[in-house]
Amino acid sequence: MSTNKSLSTISQLLEQLGQDASLQIDAAQRQAAIASADISNELKQALIQADSLAVKNQLDVCPDVYCLLVAHEEEDDAGDSRDSNNDNTQVIEKAA
Repeated sequence: MSTNKSLSTISQLLEQLGQDASLQIDAAQRQAAIASADISNELKQALIQADSLAVKNQLDVCPDVYCLLVAHEEEDDAGDSRDSNNDNTQVIEKAA
């Protein structure tokens, strides 16, 4: 099974588990819903055991998201742009 299909299927299953109150309360119904899903046995076991780390590992999810914002460099009257390369490098090093 491809990772994209697994991710789509698991997303739909998690959405169903979150929206259906009976699946949140009744463990037997929740396990039946998980067992009937078209996902790997390892993912089923991880979901039944509520092992979020195992689910992340099975889906190869990258939990770290990074964002970099760089200020626009303004030109002065002489046409030279400000040199802010050192400032940006310091910000990146502090963020890491």
